[in-house]
Amino acid sequence: MISKALAAGFGAVAVQIFSGLAPSRAAWTWTLSIPTDGGFSCQEGNTITGNSSSTAADFDCTVVPDDGKTCDVTKISMLCSDSEGGKQNFVPTDGLCINNVAYAETNNMTPDTLSWSQVPVCTNATSTSGAGAGKMMACATATVLAGVIF
Repeated sequence: MISKALAAGFGAVAVQIFSGLAPSRAAWTWTLSIPTDGGFSCQEGNTITGNSSSTAADFDCTVVPDDGKTCDVTKISMLCSDSEGGKQNFVPTDGLCINNVAYAETNNMTPDTLSWSQVPVCTNATSTSGAGAGKMMACATATVLAGVIF
């Protein structure tokens, strides 16, 4: 009877010891949406999501201007900044980016901040066809008049 209890005790201790040796990975997910009134969308979708096995490119947004708009950049990226003054503006998988509020509060931390590398400035596209047509008409008129005079 004692040998069974002793074996069970050793087994329980062994499980505790060896389970601590296994690498642990947090299944983090980071999600960031684009501004709804920014005048653009992302080719990848209007919400960019990455996880702990994502590459840096998975956090990119290929900027697509709304109809009739033009934007000053073609790509923006989701970045993380440590809210306690540590590492700033890094791809979430390139550092310790803890933006889960419940986890941060449980561990007496301030949640990190997700943001875009920059916010595109998108303005109304301008058409130059009217100005070009006016110049072309002026040249044609001058050519006709030159032919009449000479």
